[in-house]
Amino acid sequence: MAEKTPGSKEFAAAALEAYNKFAATKGADSLRKLFDSLFNLNAALREEVQKSTLEPVKIIISKLEKNTPLTPDDMQFIRLWLVGDAEAYAARENDFSGWITELTRLMTTIAQTAPQATDVRANMAVQGTVTDALGLIPNMQKFMEALDRVKRFENSTRTMDAGTMLAVKNLLEGKIKSTND
Repeated sequence: MAEKTPGSKEFAAAALEAYNKFAATKGADSLRKLFDSLFNLNAALREEVQKSTLEPVKIIISKLEKNTPLTPDDMQFIRLWLVGDAEAYAARENDFSGWITELTRLMTTIAQTAPQATDVRANMAVQGTVTDALGLIPNMQKFMEALDRVKRFENSTRTMDAGTMLAVKNLLEGKIKSTND
């Protein structure tokens, strides 16, 4: 009997176990393992969603090839496949205003301390603040890019002309072939 490939339930359990190890140790290695576990869980969830909706998407691709008008349900499946992850992330992110506040605090500190940093210790203090800001910006950028991706999807699919239908068809087919999207 073939061994079953782990799915989202198994990866979720592994991620929780990895988190518990990190919570106990607060170590960089355990944090990397948690990241890897969450990465695997994310991939499994994406694959499960795509697998469970593959047949309707294949029908939609057929409609797109024939320039057949799409139903609202068809558009929901397209939206799910192309920007569902971005919408889910943006809907759950609840600290963007806190990130803005923290970035403002850090930039104020940099503006106040960088001009007066005349020795190694002062420069290192500024560098620590810069490193903190550099760690914050990717989270902000990811959130803003998710919002932008959804907005671009909405703008580009507002009218489903032949060119848009072809582009959407190609994107859906690409997602079917890819194991990373």
